[in-house]
Amino acid sequence: MALLYLIMRRSIVIGLSVDSAVKNAIVSEIWSALHDGRRVVVLFNRLHMAQWVTESTIRSFRENGCIFWLRAENVENSILRQMGYRFARDAERLERFEREVAQSVDHVWAVTSEDADWFRPFAKAVSVQSIGMNCCITRRRREGKLTVGFLGNFRWLPNVHALRNVSQVAEAVRAKVPGMTFEIAGRGMPAEIRRALPGNCVYLGYVDDVEEFWERVSILLVPFEWSAGVKVKVLEAMAHGVCVLGTSSAFAGVPGSSGSDYVAVPDGPNVIGRCVDVLLEFWNRPELADAIGDHACRTISDECNSDSVYREMIGLLGTIGRQQRASFGGRDVGGHEGWKQ
Repeated sequence: MALLYLIMRRSIVIGLSVDSAVKNAIVSEIWSALHDGRRVVVLFNRLHMAQWVTESTIRSFRENGCIFWLRAENVENSILRQMGYRFARDAERLERFEREVAQSVDHVWAVTSEDADWFRPFAKAVSVQSIGMNCCITRRRREGKLTVGFLGNFRWLPNVHALRNVSQVAEAVRAKVPGMTFEIAGRGMPAEIRRALPGNCVYLGYVDDVEEFWERVSILLVPFEWSAGVKVKVLEAMAHGVCVLGTSSAFAGVPGSSGSDYVAVPDGPNVIGRCVDVLLEFWNRPELADAIGDHACRTISDECNSDSVYREMIGLLGTIGRQQRASFGGRDVGGHEGWKQ
């Protein structure tokens, strides 16, 4: 099987063009695989990777046995709607685009039941599957210190807003616990925010190896106000045995429960104070954060194990292949036995 991950990271701009050379190379690679008799799955790993392909191109590929799949980590227009009336028009345009993409592909893979319910009225088929994680506790505690982390791409406005909350939490903590540090990773931090970071914050910039980041931090702080789908960074932290503290919306679709697998504080005006209170408790009783992180790692291993998710995906691909074979008059365009890595 040729499993093509078309990963073209773009900002959320409807109508953003894809470089013609990239498009032609992708199309050529798919045709080459199909002509060689290989079974091809095109997985749009994010919504905006679907911009390069037209309905006629999808139809042409599909008639030759190609399967198209959208992996939707969230319903992106809902995030813009949460951000207020200034983004209402962008949200409407994004919703139309999401609907068009969902209608054009063979299957939508949603990561929460709520997202799946949103796609079902207009998608051909929808399934709910967890994001696969490999679990490994890499946390290293430094004596007399507790390191709080935040990770994100700061070209995405919800991350910037959450970063402002992190900065406020760090400022409130600094006077009470000088030994607690905050390490912030990610590209594109706005200069005005970076200049205003309190003295107990360290900006690491973009990190090449995220595994090193998980080794450095004891707690991941995620005080989001705008959220949808599942936050991969939350799952990754839990899979590494890192205790996660954040707003309730940050844990949408995340397995486990608050107090056992993570700590969720209510969304609202008291978020900063509540996060500070929890961090102070962890400072005085670090074994609590470690216990939550350990339990979270076991939960992710049970609920989001990569091998289990892979087996579910292969089984689903087999089902889609058989359905396509039936729709094209019995011609062999797939089947469970053919889907091998």
